[in-house]
Amino acid sequence: MSLSIALSQIWNKIYTTPVRNKSEHKKYLKRINLLARLPENKKHENVVLLIRTDDIGDYLLFRNTLKIYKEFADKVDSKLVLVGNQTWKIVFEKYDTNEVDEVIWLDKIKYEKVDSYFENFNKQIYAIKPTHTFVSAFARSLYLEDMIALASGAKSRIAWDKTEQKYPIWQKYFVNAAYIEVLKPSKNMQHESQLNHEFACRVSHHFTKYFIPEIPMENIPKKNNSVVIFPSAVSSQKRWPATNFIALCNYLIDSKNFDIIINGSEGDDKLIKQILKGIKNKSKVNNNCGNTLLNLMDEISTCKFLVSNDNSAAHIGAITKTTTFVLLNGNAFGRFFPYPEEVENVYPIYTKFFYNVLKKKGKAMLYNWKSASDIQKLKVDTVIKEIDKYV
Repeated sequence: MSLSIALSQIWNKIYTTPVRNKSEHKKYLKRINLLARLPENKKHENVVLLIRTDDIGDYLLFRNTLKIYKEFADKVDSKLVLVGNQTWKIVFEKYDTNEVDEVIWLDKIKYEKVDSYFENFNKQIYAIKPTHTFVSAFARSLYLEDMIALASGAKSRIAWDKTEQKYPIWQKYFVNAAYIEVLKPSKNMQHESQLNHEFACRVSHHFTKYFIPEIPMENIPKKNNSVVIFPSAVSSQKRWPATNFIALCNYLIDSKNFDIIINGSEGDDKLIKQILKGIKNKSKVNNNCGNTLLNLMDEISTCKFLVSNDNSAAHIGAITKTTTFVLLNGNAFGRFFPYPEEVENVYPIYTKFFYNVLKKKGKAMLYNWKSASDIQKLKVDTVIKEIDKYV
């Protein structure tokens, strides 16, 4: 299906859909009209375009599949071009540059908000003239991955089928409109890393055994007495209270004589200061908030264990084979946590409420669960008991 045909079908759906959201339809139509300025691709090059624009934790669960795409590109005598999120550029450049032939880095915020950037970026994608475009993210965006896929004008555009996922009702007629082919997962309740692996195998027609996500860290001995605490979270429903982290740190220092390393994301200064203020023995604590991503990965890979909310640090712990305790409210259960049984170093700790719901409804009913419980109710004693089981 050509770009012009795909866009005309989308235009028709916008104007005929009975489910209207005027503001979103107007925003979506504006983007489609900008894409329509691109000329039709009459010639395609030997290029495989792989689009992966989500965040660092998602990339860490995806990066080990790059070799599958590269083997496919080599097999069809094509160049592999990756569209990547610039936030994980530093990790890619250290570990993965040999897995692709070219990278186009994306500023997601500008792409979604600045029309001139949107147009210029899409022109760059269009100029590649790929034969194949693959969008491997299970949860993709109508305004991001789908727009880039359309701009590519590739003969073959493949993504996961989104019709059975949760999305705003106004998107009903557009969720798969950018693609020639969409795939349904072969089985239910797959972890994100398993979905990444299945997608790569199916589009490349090369089926391999699932492999655990991992990253080759430097051969640095473990600092047997240091514990990394990462209290950041993207939303309040995933953020364990600072007072609880304070109580946990005091226990780990007073009862276990551990050294504590507090780390966090940019903008967490107030939260970190609150935690540091409440820790009694200041000589046993280091504040490394604002560390670079690579330094954080080194720090986590060499510590005794990590305690983290549901964030990228927890996935860093998982792939560096660091003992990792993740504090969870049950949101997106099964998609990201718990990890597959092959991963033996990650220990999810849920609220009592979620455990009760899980016991009552079962794992299948709660897969990718959105009605999350209140993480504020996860007790310090519960976390301590879980840590004491394994440490």
